[in-house]
Amino acid sequence: APSAQSLDFSVGPSGAGLAPKDETGQSPSSLLFTVGAMKPPKRRPFRPVPERFGTGTLKPLEEFDGGSSSMDPGEDQRRAMMMLKKRFLKDRRIASSFFAKSEARKKLMRIEQRRQQRAARDSRVVMYRKYREGELPDIQIKFSEMIRPFQALVQHDSLLGRILFAKLFEGIFAKVDYQLTEREAEVTKKAVKDGLNAVMEASTQCYPPFIGSLQDICFEESQLQLNASAVSNASLKSMQEPIGIMLLEKQILTSPDGVIERSIKRSRGSAAPVPESTTAWVELSRLYKSLGDFDVLCGIFKKQVGAKEKTEKALAAEERGDYLEALNIYKEALQCDTWEDGPPTQAEEDLWDSSLLQCYDHLLKWPELEKAVVMNIDDSSLPNLDKLWDDPYQQEHYLPHLIRSKLKLA
Repeated sequence: APSAQSLDFSVGPSGAGLAPKDETGQSPSSLLFTVGAMKPPKRRPFRPVPERFGTGTLKPLEEFDGGSSSMDPGEDQRRAMMMLKKRFLKDRRIASSFFAKSEARKKLMRIEQRRQQRAARDSRVVMYRKYREGELPDIQIKFSEMIRPFQALVQHDSLLGRILFAKLFEGIFAKVDYQLTEREAEVTKKAVKDGLNAVMEASTQCYPPFIGSLQDICFEESQLQLNASAVSNASLKSMQEPIGIMLLEKQILTSPDGVIERSIKRSRGSAAPVPESTTAWVELSRLYKSLGDFDVLCGIFKKQVGAKEKTEKALAAEERGDYLEALNIYKEALQCDTWEDGPPTQAEEDLWDSSLLQCYDHLLKWPELEKAVVMNIDDSSLPNLDKLWDDPYQQEHYLPHLIRSKLKLA
């Protein structure tokens, strides 16, 4: 209880009675509600300051010398530890994962963007001609207004372009006899024939739809007969052997006297000259051999060219996959100088020569293949391979084998 000296009595706010007060001037009833708020706030204690705080200067770690007697070894170790704590090592796995996810998101965005562009391109409609509006029909249509939509269409479909080009050519070529005189028509047809032969022979890429379109044109127009060698070479390069076979067979059947252009292969000394009528059969046999049809190949050389018995045996060995036996037969046939039934034709020797190189290729005998090709190009002691560019036949038959053997032996 408070003492008598510390108590004071005063009149309350309503004047109804007296309330005791302590020395602070507050009554006990008011202290009941303010005792919690009168406590001073608690403060966190300060950390103790090191003894030498602020007395030294910071220096890089490289300036400290471990053998110096001016510094305490313990102090040097402590400073080194403090410098190590300041290093920040990145986690490369997190960085790699971040960039990998970022690249994956970009890839998905690019794929989606290409898909949207393709969809927008497919759904886009291009008007190449505006039609008349009204009840009267639009009958004034120009030829260019019909060709322009076809031109845009064939640029997206090579097969349709091949068919359309052949049909347009046939339609225009059919008007030559009606629009020109007989002499002018003959000159025009000869110019067209020479142009097609030049295109077939000069083509280096041999784009299959284009070569196929030219062969379709010549197949429909019997007056345009191409060179047999140009047809076979272009068909082999463009892998259009079926249409090439059809074209050569039709040219053989429709040729009035069976005269086809002579082969450009240089003749050997012991070989008989190739009759012009058999050149087309020889080129036809190349296409059949490319397709692996050895039955027709044997029939062509037996009935049309007059093949030797060795040729039939070698072709039979190739058909059953015995390239070693076929190689020995071809080598024996090429080295033979005397024949009881007459020397072989140039076409048959060409077949032996090309088949020999193919057998070397199948048997993976690259040194022998290189030697055989070089001997065919120049059989001197110091062969000059620049002669390869002087003969188109050598470029066609020997150059691929020469490059392949050189690459395999490199």
